[in-house]
Order: sequence, then C-alpha cells, then structure tokens
Amino acid sequence: MASTAETYAKKTEAVGVAPAVCLGLVVAIFAVSRWWLGTDTDVSWLITANEKLLDGGRLYIDAMENNPPAAVYIYTLPVWLARVLHLRPELVVDLSVTALAVASLWFAVSQVRKSAALCLLAMPALLPIAAAILLVLPMITFAQREHIGVITFLPTMLLALRRAGGETPSWGEIFIASLGSAIAVAVKAPLAVALLGFLLAATWHARSLRVLLAPENFIAAGWFGLYTAAIYVFCPQYFTDIAPVVAETLLTYRIAWGDLLAQLPIPLWVVCLVLVALVCPRPWPTSVLALVAASVGGFVAYVIQGKGWSYHMVPMLSFALFALAIPLTKLVEQRPADVPLRIRGIAFVATLGVVLLGTLAWMTMSGRLIEIAPAIARMHPHPKMLMIGNNIGMGHPLVRVVDGVWVGRLQQMWASAGGNRYRATHEIDAATDARLRSYDERERRIVTEDIARHAPDFILFGKSSVDWQAWARRSPDLARLLDGYEEVMPVRGGWLWRRKT
Repeated sequence: MASTAETYAKKTEAVGVAPAVCLGLVVAIFAVSRWWLGTDTDVSWLITANEKLLDGGRLYIDAMENNPPAAVYIYTLPVWLARVLHLRPELVVDLSVTALAVASLWFAVSQVRKSAALCLLAMPALLPIAAAILLVLPMITFAQREHIGVITFLPTMLLALRRAGGETPSWGEIFIASLGSAIAVAVKAPLAVALLGFLLAATWHARSLRVLLAPENFIAAGWFGLYTAAIYVFCPQYFTDIAPVVAETLLTYRIAWGDLLAQLPIPLWVVCLVLVALVCPRPWPTSVLALVAASVGGFVAYVIQGKGWSYHMVPMLSFALFALAIPLTKLVEQRPADVPLRIRGIAFVATLGVVLLGTLAWMTMSGRLIEIAPAIARMHPHPKMLMIGNNIGMGHPLVRVVDGVWVGRLQQMWASAGGNRYRATHEIDAATDARLRSYDERERRIVTEDIARHAPDFILFGKSSVDWQAWARRSPDLARLLDGYEEVMPVRGGWLWRRKT
C-alpha cells in the first residue's frame, strides 16, 4: 500500500485535532523550558568566542577553544544576526536552532507524504512526538552540538529509508541530506558512529548496498574533506597547537566504567529499547531497526568519549525514542477494541511517560554558577571577568547573565587540568613531564597577559584537585597581579575575587 498525500490527509482527518493540540502543547512546553532553563554552559562560551571573532579576534589565538573550528563557527551566523538586529545572541541562537528543527521536520513530512517506502511513518500523531524529541528532550543542552547533529541527520536517515524501499531521491534532496550529515559530523565527529549504525542496519535489512553506497553519503564525505582542508589552510593552529594537547590531556581522560554506565539516562535508554522490543511486532520494519542501530551507535559514541556528560547522551536517547514512537503511535492509532490490548497500550504509554520524565529531569541538571549574579551586579555593573580553574560552568553563562565582558582568552584551564589528571593516572617520562609543564606555562602566560591588559573587575578561582591559587602564584608576574585582588566570598565550586579599589 503506497503512502500518498491523500492517504496522509485521510489519516489526519481520521484522528481529528488531537495531533494539532499535542503539537501546540509541545510548543508551549518548549517555550517555557527555554525561558526557564536559559543557555547551556558550552553554548554560552561559544557565543562569547564568536563575539571575540566578530570583533576581529582569531580563533585559537584570541579565543582559545579545544574543539575543531566547526564547533565555534556553527554559531557565528546567529551571533552576527543578533549583533545586526540588536538582540541578545542567546535568543537568536535558540531561534536559529528552532528554525533548523522546524525545517528538518518539514523535510520529514514532505518525504513521508510523497514516498510509498515511508508509508509506516504516515501517522499524523508522529509529528508532535518528533517535535518533542527535537525541541523539548534536550532541555538544558538545547543547541549543543549533539542536538544540532540529531536535527541535521534526519534528512539522510529518511533518504536511506527511501532507498531501502527501492526509491531514488531527487538531486535537491540528496544535496540537503549530504550537507546535513557533513554538518553533524563536522560539529561532533563521534556522531558518525550513530549514522553508520543507521546506514548499516538499513543496508542489511534491504539486502542492498544501494543504501550504504548512496550518492549523498559520498557527497557528505566530500563536504567533510573540504572542511578538513579548510582547517589546514585557515586554522592551522588547531592541528599544530590544539589537537596534540587535546589528544594528550582530554581524550585520555575517562571516568570509571561504573560511573559512566550509572548515569540516570542509561537505564532509561535501556527501558526504551526493551519497550521497542515488546511493542513492535516482528519482523521489525526497516525504520525501527535502523533507528535502534543509530541509538546503539549513539551509545557507542557516548562510551568512546567516556565523560558521562548529559549532552553526550542526547543522540542515543533521541534515536531510541524515535524508534519507540513508531510502533507506539501505530498501536494508539489502531484503537484496539479488546481490553487487554488497550490496557497494554496504556501501560506502554505510562512507562514511556516515566522514561521521559526521568530523562527530562536529568537534562535539567546543570553545573552553572548563576546564583551569584545579583551579588556581582550590585558590586560592579557590567563587570570584566575571567576565571582561573577548570570548571567552565563557573564563568559561563554567569558573565553573560550579568551583562559583563569575558576578557580571558581561555574558557578554563583545560590543558593544565588535563595534564594534572594525566600525571595522576599515568607513569610519565622526562619528555612527557616537560611537555605537560609547558601546557601549564602557556596557560599561566595567557592569564597573566589577559589580567595585565584588561584589569578584570572579578576573577573566579576554581576549586578542584588542582590548587588553582597555588598554580597561579607559581608565576611571579601573575602573583604580583593577583596581589591587586582580594577574596570577596566563597562560591559553589570556588571563590570570587575582586579588584582592590
């Protein structure tokens, strides 16, 4: 049975206004969540980094970032638009990512309406669920790179399902899908594992290599190759100054396996997959199988990164919920007449609700230090600030909440902190010791220059396994500059110092 626009329209008429009401509810929840939660720590820093670049600064020189350039430049257009329109960059970033999600959903609906291969997805009730996954599920991690990656992966996934069903997309659709995949992998390389899982599962289910060897996949690889070449040409410092330090101090850092797997979303993710197995009739359709494979790929990416951070879990949770939504929506649309099946459907929906609530509760947790914003604003409106420590959540989005200026080139002392962790977990030789010391010296030099040049009104000192005050005073020049500051009060995760008057 082909899924045509007429079939979709008939299903829409049959279910009435319920999907539209649910979609309106999703939009309302999304709007409230964005107002309540505010901006993620990393996104806030990347907005600040882009402001430095738009002021004429250079990436990896005037704005020190430990990720590849796409992680920064993905936000450049919204930050520039905010400057032109005299709006807060946080608002424009949120609106831009929302527009991207809406465009991805519009593309999905257009594909479903025209494709017989996607007939299983021709359920109007899927639209509000998909909107909830893309807009509400990320919560505090909204607009993070993993979130953007999930959004931009959808066109490629839909085209892969069409190819698995024997259809051939247009070149315009191929272009959109290839660009989306390239963007996702450029902003977060481990996401390639999730996409590969999806493509391999769809290829296996279709018993045809036309899914894996599709033009959009090769074009996406070409886009990524051009991006990599552009880094060599325009941002060579990433390969010479940043990537080697990241490889030694950040990529080697992993939390314990027990801690990695004990994060709340992990058992919730397992529950999602169990529900898929229980509610989806055999044999699984290509869409469900491929989404489960993408979710498992997202879990593999989470394990590879090994940090346990909430935004690393967004892809695996999103794809698992997409996979569960398909059979669950079909079960609800069938409106089973027999009581046991109806009860089973209610039980599944209730369990899914528990999964979603638990996930959303986890995704609202944040290490941001914003509760001291009123005190800072009273002491010094629009202050200049920087941080000496390794908790990025201390400085961002705090400095933006108080309408201050981040005068530091560093978001945090990530290389020094990573080197300290490396010393604690590895036996090192003299050459490695000298190299780790050079990372310390470089970050101390940068902080010294920033304080001398900008005379920040406040300095945030972090508190961790590194004694950051002692770390700073190992430099005589930095120690002399710090003599011009005094501790104002302890804060969560450290101390606040103020310039003496």
